Amino acid sequence: MNKKQVILVFVLIFLLGAFLRLYDLDRLPIHHDEGVFSSFVENILNDGYYSFDTEYHGTVMFYISAGFMKIFGMQDFTLRLGTAIFGVLAILLVWPMKKYLSDIGMLTSAFFIATSPALVYYSRFSFHDVPFVFFYLLFVYAIFEYFDGQKNKFLYLASVALAFMFSIKEVVHMLLPGILLFFVLLAIHKGVKEHWTSGAKIIANIIQFSLFPFVFYILNLNHIIDFVNIKTGVSTNLIYASVGILFSAIVALFALFSYDRWWKKGIIISVDVQRYFLPAIIAFFVTAVLFSLFYTAGFTQTSDGLDKGLNTPISYNLQKIGQQTGHYKSIWYYARTLYLFESFILMLSIASLFLARNLFSRLFIFLSTYNLLLFSFLSYKTPWHIVYIIAPMCIAAGYAVQKEYDLLVEKNKEKIFFTIAIIFAVAITFISYQISFVKYTDESKIPYVYVQATEDFREMLEYIENSSQKFNGKNTSIDILSEEYWPLPWNLREYKNVAWHAKV
Repeated sequence: MNKKQVILVFVLIFLLGAFLRLYDLDRLPIHHDEGVFSSFVENILNDGYYSFDTEYHGTVMFYISAGFMKIFGMQDFTLRLGTAIFGVLAILLVWPMKKYLSDIGMLTSAFFIATSPALVYYSRFSFHDVPFVFFYLLFVYAIFEYFDGQKNKFLYLASVALAFMFSIKEVVHMLLPGILLFFVLLAIHKGVKEHWTSGAKIIANIIQFSLFPFVFYILNLNHIIDFVNIKTGVSTNLIYASVGILFSAIVALFALFSYDRWWKKGIIISVDVQRYFLPAIIAFFVTAVLFSLFYTAGFTQTSDGLDKGLNTPISYNLQKIGQQTGHYKSIWYYARTLYLFESFILMLSIASLFLARNLFSRLFIFLSTYNLLLFSFLSYKTPWHIVYIIAPMCIAAGYAVQKEYDLLVEKNKEKIFFTIAIIFAVAITFISYQISFVKYTDESKIPYVYVQATEDFREMLEYIENSSQKFNGKNTSIDILSEEYWPLPWNLREYKNVAWHAKV
């Protein structure tokens, strides 16, 4: 394909993804969790800030949704618009990956992100997960570019993405170790296979972009140590001693590896502070300032917001580990869902295991595997967490398609490839459309549909609307007797006399 054809196809894929996310965005009745989400957005519009509660996740999406509502009014569409836009922007992220995936691989990955049934379905909700996926992919891409070319602009871009990840959802504390683990293993491999300095440079880079997470976890060290003590029975003194040794090792590595130095007559004559140390400090402050901005409502709620943002997410995550109540599901839950509804992406990402030849593809294969194992072994499962597994799989699958395309080109069978590609593209788009626009409340057959209000809910709202017109309009008294009433507070927001008897 020539350059113009690649651009044209990418634009068509982008428009398709935008249509699937934005068209008739208010078709689906408001979800239970969206009703809760809307209450915090309304608090921002009324009080000017969101009082952070870990149970309902980070602050960023509440402020973004509040901004859209202030501009466009309080509607179902504007409640969901922020999530939908980040779902669309995730498609654009694939374009710069062309240098690693090649044209066909990039287009395939973009198409999978644009049409994945799960990514489309959850882009049409006011949830935190799809926006997090956008910044997760941005972070992974930026740090890979930084490792590859040592350009500071990518370190700072990764720092911005990291601040958003920490400020959107606590899942960052589970996904970030997977990214770090890949580069640590890479450093060990480089150090053994090539020269210790090759591994040392990677370690220095890891320290550069992980300073903020390191400080964050140090501030939460008591929570982590208490959890390890309860789960393993190891004494807290031994754990603290181990942490001290690890900290000392990190300081030693930074001292040894973050400076280019050489000896002449027994004296260090050069320390390259500008190359490693200053960018690390700048990256830390970029993340820290943005994090503080998001959790303090623009530095207006410093005493309450920042304290909660720093001290509660870790303990919340630790409580979820091993929990077998509420959202407990089988270890095979996500694998089975992938097989049933994302089979094209799943099969191609598995194929990439055997085809991967460059480091970029291996990174996304590793992250796909790590995320799948992580969420499968966690007892607490909700269906929207599958987007964290699918997103990196889309990139790995794109690489596999590129390799298959290259093989067919060698045999002059390009027409066969494009014929098959069009058939599969139509099939995937049809499945995605059916789930998001036709069977969007069919909880018995579609696992993505979860505690979802049905069309009967809309009929009830129409009945309330019609009945209220016979009495006092929006001033009509309405008594809610059910203990489970979400998302009714959002749907009945214009009524002035609603009483909630069973539970506040």
